[in-house]
Amino acid sequence: MSTLSITKFYNQAWQNWNEFVRYYPASIHRRKFIINEVAKIQNWTSLADFGCGNAILIYSLYEKYAKEGKYFYGLDVSSEQTIKNREMLPDIEFEELDFSERASEKKFDVITCSEVIEHIPNYEVAIENIVNSLNPGGTVIITVPKDEIFYTEQTFGHLRHFLRSDISEAFEKHGIITEKCCAWGFPFHDLAKYFANLNPKGVLSKFASGKLPFTSKLIFKIVNLFYCLNFLPLGKQLYYVGRKPE
Repeated sequence: MSTLSITKFYNQAWQNWNEFVRYYPASIHRRKFIINEVAKIQNWTSLADFGCGNAILIYSLYEKYAKEGKYFYGLDVSSEQTIKNREMLPDIEFEELDFSERASEKKFDVITCSEVIEHIPNYEVAIENIVNSLNPGGTVIITVPKDEIFYTEQTFGHLRHFLRSDISEAFEKHGIITEKCCAWGFPFHDLAKYFANLNPKGVLSKFASGKLPFTSKLIFKIVNLFYCLNFLPLGKQLYYVGRKPE
């Protein structure tokens, strides 16, 4: 798929995914994980979210650290979503960029990349470009799905899911020191995937087709309570934290 086709796909996709990503329990827990990991990092001044989508993650981080004068930057392949992000969040810098094609010209102390690499055909090049955009001593925080690809995930553009070794080895190949690489999601996130794919088209229509009705939001809130009982190190979600040597 050409860069133009990819941009067109995600321009359309974000019209459908915006509220899904905001309210979906797995997305909420991924954001919590990333925010908690960023809180452990000392003396950072710049943070970029690669594949920032609707910017909910980077805005959550900006809200937490805005008074500390830190620099925030989001990049995404969707031209339309990038324009919307700039309009909504003028204090954060946004760029339209396919980082599987080239690295950012800027460098950062922290790079986050949540649920993006599984969409990229040449994901190893994307990982190399993440590393090249990271300052010495910087931290990279990644989330990706693990194990089989379900029908619902295919419609979201998933091309590959990962094992722990896939991600850790891909980053270590470029000199990153793995600090954490663990699974999460058992049992309720895993069960939700199976149940959603009993009637995938109906589920996508109800939960990932634009503005969510009240009933869908309520279901997500209830399911989120069960997600709080998921635990490490089992499940179909992978969390990765790595550090670039000084």
